[in-house]
Amino acid sequence: MPILAADPSFTALFTAALNTLLRRAQPFVCLRRPHSSSFSLLFLEPIAEGTAPAGIKAQGTEKEEDLQFLLAPFDRCRPLQKFKVTEELSGSAAHLASLLYLQDLCGDEAAEDAPAEPPADLKRRCESLNAQVRACYESDFSRFKEALCAGRFSKLVLSRPHYQIPRRPLSTVFLDLCDLQPEACCLLMHTGSEVLLYASPELLAECSDGAIKTMALAGTQRRSAQDAYSWGAKDQREQQLVTDFIVSTLEPLSAQPVHLTGPCSRPAGAAVHLCTDITAVLKPEVTAEEILSALHPTPAVCGLPQQEAREFIKREESGSRGFYAGFTALLRGGRGAAYVNLRGLSFKDGIACLRAGGGILPESELQSEWQETELKLQVLKELL
Repeated sequence: MPILAADPSFTALFTAALNTLLRRAQPFVCLRRPHSSSFSLLFLEPIAEGTAPAGIKAQGTEKEEDLQFLLAPFDRCRPLQKFKVTEELSGSAAHLASLLYLQDLCGDEAAEDAPAEPPADLKRRCESLNAQVRACYESDFSRFKEALCAGRFSKLVLSRPHYQIPRRPLSTVFLDLCDLQPEACCLLMHTGSEVLLYASPELLAECSDGAIKTMALAGTQRRSAQDAYSWGAKDQREQQLVTDFIVSTLEPLSAQPVHLTGPCSRPAGAAVHLCTDITAVLKPEVTAEEILSALHPTPAVCGLPQQEAREFIKREESGSRGFYAGFTALLRGGRGAAYVNLRGLSFKDGIACLRAGGGILPESELQSEWQETELKLQVLKELL
């Protein structure tokens, strides 16, 4: 019997099922690809961890035909989390709600939590964390700009957190993000130890039939109702650095010249970015894992030179990025897509840690860079 996706009762059932899965803390991921009305709900089984500073492949017993989900942190020296997909359900929210209802995942256990006043100690902890953020950001910015002006780097990306106590279920926030940001890859995941939520505008790589698609995404301004944008020299230069890095990285791996389309303005929620779409035909021996290893992290989230910038950020940026600016990937037999972990949060012990960043050049100014992070955080802060 057909189910109307517009029926709010099925949306409520789907939200309730996601709430149940979050409470059970068993690894799963629900994702909605860009410009799609369908969801994929993947039940996951962890594969043995492995660290790979020079690559992204973890050691495990997985088979080539297995569908795998990868969760990579920004810091390549930290373990890559790899999961085998044990079950995959796909379809509209209504279709998934009907399947999950039959699996008893939409019962009273999953009823939506009523908004409640957070405990006083949790509020104080959140306020205390946020009180330190601006001072840390200013100190970090000073060190980053000093290194840039000394000529050690051509670009660095500085990020900072924002702490918030959710007043709405994260499953509801996830579905709202899907509606508000159709151009993003939206993802809700429980790793087994924490909850992650992203609405990423940035494709790291999509590999299929010997070809790759990726993008150089950098430069930010507020989205306009007229969709008319003028890009200054700083944004254009920042975006060109990302484009040049990706092209130079892909050229040795490509059987044909790398093809560029753009740059053009690309909307992403309340913001718009400067984007160049990049495609290439890969040499037969090149794998998706090699592509991801070569590109991650791009200058859009790290800086140039890549390795030196990554080490500088680890040493000089306040706090750990965790999975922010890492990537998630769904791969089978060398085919699949990976997205950079942006516009999102990690949730643990009652507090959501949001994080946003921006590219810093020698001419960057503190207040405008802070405002850029505020713009990137805006949608998620309001939804929480």
